[in-house]
Amino acid sequence: MRNAAALGVSLLLAGCVRPPPLSCPRPLGYARTAYLFFGRSTAQGRTVSQAQWRQFVDTTLIPEFPKGFTVLAARGYWQGSERAGFEASKVVVIVLPGWADDLARLQRIRSTYKRLFRQQSVLEWIDAGCAGF
Repeated sequence: MRNAAALGVSLLLAGCVRPPPLSCPRPLGYARTAYLFFGRSTAQGRTVSQAQWRQFVDTTLIPEFPKGFTVLAARGYWQGSERAGFEASKVVVIVLPGWADDLARLQRIRSTYKRLFRQQSVLEWIDAGCAGF
């Protein structure tokens, strides 16, 4: 049993190992991209309206990442403790500018959305790759 626990911890830590640096073809360079997944259904059975979403973008997203981002309309499936189903969603894609506080900015966005719209969570996924403009 103890060996199984040790193996489990080893496998978990192996997932935290930093991958080798990317070699990006010119003119592209290394970039991290954040994907934020926002459900638009609230616990009270309401939907975050388009006007409410637009205000969130104007007052929270743009000030945190003024250089730009992409907003995609989506439909996500989730399973909670009491119910499961599809809901209207938004996916925000941000090629991170490489600022020292990029991650803190993402956390502020997620926290604000959860507080404003009484959400349990906002999924954050960060990926590494090559990008260029």
